Amino acid sequence: MHFNLPPNDIKDHMNLKKDAGFFKELAASAMLSQTVAKWQYYNFFIVKFAYSERLDMVMVALPFCKWAVLDSNNQ
Repeated sequence: MHFNLPPNDIKDHMNLKKDAGFFKELAASAMLSQTVAKWQYYNFFIVKFAYSERLDMVMVALPFCKWAVLDSNNQ
């Protein structure tokens, strides 16, 4: 039982800004793919974390929500 957490496919289950535009959305989707980011997942049943050493980024997934950036050292 995972309390309605989103799947591990971050690039397809993330809130991208609506005003990002087609090319920015395409670039973000490619960057967040498993092939590029090499995500490491940590599942705590009511919350999931994903860490990418390549992107130096931590994502969080909460129940009934999409993936969101928790911490990113890339400004």
